[in-house]
Amino acid sequence: MKRNGPALQRTDPHEAKRRLPGTEQVRGIACRQSNLAGDRHASRVGADILTRLDLPDLIAQAPDHYEQIAITLAGDLDKLAHLRTTLRPRLQSSVLMNSTLITHDIESAYRSAWKTWCATTSSPAA
Repeated sequence: MKRNGPALQRTDPHEAKRRLPGTEQVRGIACRQSNLAGDRHASRVGADILTRLDLPDLIAQAPDHYEQIAITLAGDLDKLAHLRTTLRPRLQSSVLMNSTLITHDIESAYRSAWKTWCATTSSPAA
């Protein structure tokens, strides 16, 4: 909901998460580096991205674990710097950026749905 004046403006915090993983999600992960896995779509997207970037150790299963990951990263500037410098190459070489594979998987899903529909739908009488 948006109203006049910045104090009353509210935006949907999950708006960017409704799209396919892209620069907004990756930029957000680059800034906060860890993710609290949960039952909400936004947390599952973050966990999925970190898993596909081979960074599952940055996914917390509980708030205390999330805090511990953040404290550990804050105290290890070399690791934090390494994560920030390797994030873009990790993303570029990941399945998340493999448009050919993603397109193939989507086409396969459409084909499967079509075959299922055709198999369950009777032919019209001639």
